[in-house]
Amino acid sequence: MLCPCFSGKKYVDCCKDFHEEIRLPDTAEKLMRSRYSAYALHLTKYILKTTHPKNPTYPVDLPLWTQQIEKFMKTTTFENLVIHEAQNDETTGVVTFTAVLKQKRHDTSFTEQSLFEKVDGRWLYKDGIYIN
Repeated sequence: MLCPCFSGKKYVDCCKDFHEEIRLPDTAEKLMRSRYSAYALHLTKYILKTTHPKNPTYPVDLPLWTQQIEKFMKTTTFENLVIHEAQNDETTGVVTFTAVLKQKRHDTSFTEQSLFEKVDGRWLYKDGIYIN
């Protein structure tokens, strides 16, 4: 099976080890790709674990947030991921990407510039700005 992150690699050679915590993504782009594939594969716990606590959507109500993520996953088709630019230093990273998505056959694609931060050796998704 090809990886849902659209890297062109097999899942087993790409995001699977990240999802199973065998190893950690070592760049912001790898975390971005692994999060996209986690959404596509309905791996809610991975999304929760890789979201920075200072993210504006980080919940006060974890069960409700979990339910919202799972609903999004179930009602969305993840059709493509295009990375436009990715850069990071030792502790921060920026990835600009387009997520090609459909919900009930309607295009819900978006382009985002995402900010990532490395905390205690782990890359986390901190925030994003939609670009159109």
